Amino acid sequence: MSTLIVNRRQILLSAIALGASAAEPAFAQTAPSIHIVKDPNCGCCTEWARILHDSGFKVSIEHADNTLLSRFKALRGIPRDMASCHTAIVEDYTIEGHVPIADIHR
Repeated sequence: MSTLIVNRRQILLSAIALGASAAEPAFAQTAPSIHIVKDPNCGCCTEWARILHDSGFKVSIEHADNTLLSRFKALRGIPRDMASCHTAIVEDYTIEGHVPIADIHR
C-alpha cells in the first residue's frame, strides 16, 4: 500500500485549476451579445467585430446599404452629425462607432 503525500502548493494549484475550470462555462453563458449593422464594404467595422468576438462577445453582423443603414440609425435615435459607418446594439443600448470594449462592459 502506497502513501499519498500532498503539500500546500499542490492543494493551492488544484484549487486554482478547479476555480478556473468552473469559471469558464459561467463566462461563456454570460457573454454579452452584440448585433452590428454596418456597411458591407467597411473593413474597420469587420475588424472591430473581430476584436469584440475575440473578447468574448457573441457577435452578429447585418449588412445594410446606405439607405437602410441611415434608416436604422434614425430608428435608434442616432443624430445625423453623430453617425459613423456602423451601429451596434447591446441589450437595450445603441452604440455608434468604435466604442472601446471596457466602455461597452460598463
